[in-house]
Amino acid sequence: MNVTGVHAHSNDPQINSYVSSILADVQTVAYDSTNVYVHSTDVPSHNVGAFPGNPAYPSDRNLTVQIPRMPVVNTVRKPAWGWARWA
Repeated sequence: MNVTGVHAHSNDPQINSYVSSILADVQTVAYDSTNVYVHSTDVPSHNVGAFPGNPAYPSDRNLTVQIPRMPVVNTVRKPAWGWARWA
């Protein structure tokens, strides 16, 4: 969890111009009686990029993940279609 205000960074100047203002890693963790909530920008605190040939760049995903405090095994089986369905 980012408790010191660390921002993302990159050795690539163009990528760094995008990510240097984004807080890195996880910003908050909260919970209630049934779930844990983790909020993150989804950008790491380690060096990001470069990504040769890829025009995309990292950005703040503003992501909150909900994790059950008491997970259960999914007993519903997925259909076994296999590749034959698409042939």
